[in-house]
Amino acid sequence: MMGNSRGINIAAATVIVVSVIWLAWFFRAPRPDFDVRPHRALGQVMAEETLPLLGANGRVILFIRDYQSFDVPAAKSQAEAFCSALQAVGKTAIITNLIKLDPLRSTGLTADAFLDAIRRAKSGDVVVLFLRPPELSTSQMQVAARQAGRVVALCTGSTPRQIALREMLSQGVIHKAVVNRAWQKPAPTEGATARQWFDAWYEVWTKENVAGTASNP
Repeated sequence: MMGNSRGINIAAATVIVVSVIWLAWFFRAPRPDFDVRPHRALGQVMAEETLPLLGANGRVILFIRDYQSFDVPAAKSQAEAFCSALQAVGKTAIITNLIKLDPLRSTGLTADAFLDAIRRAKSGDVVVLFLRPPELSTSQMQVAARQAGRVVALCTGSTPRQIALREMLSQGVIHKAVVNRAWQKPAPTEGATARQWFDAWYEVWTKENVAGTASNP
């Protein structure tokens, strides 16, 4: 019996070691299919859309998924391109908030975190979300609309419907939103600009143009 028990223990230990090695390889192995260009384009254009809202002494308050504690190449590429584009025109007052998300439970900010962020923003500041904004109640929207800062948010997929984005824009809760195009354009050719990469997948909604935009799926 002792021999059988020892054999079982050795087999179990071997399975554990192999599993650990496989997981380490899976999370660290290079990903040759990852195309950085659309993510860098998204980051750069988000910066370009932020600049007109930014006051002379305003700060950019950035919220993005934590790419330092976890391997999130898309978020890392977006953040680097975003910050580089701002720094290229002398805007260095960037406060970066890396948000740890449980991919099985959350894909964006909570209502409390969102309201706290815009409450702390001063006149001339812009809060930039590379995360889904929260769904707000009517009273929360009224509070948010009275705040001094401006908000630029990434609202991809079904987010526009889930959070009543059109209403948020019309009430001044969010000032610019980047959404997926209802109909995707052809993929850009080699040598395309960041804006061309962006335009292939995304468009910008504002209070002024949202009435004429197609509904997203």
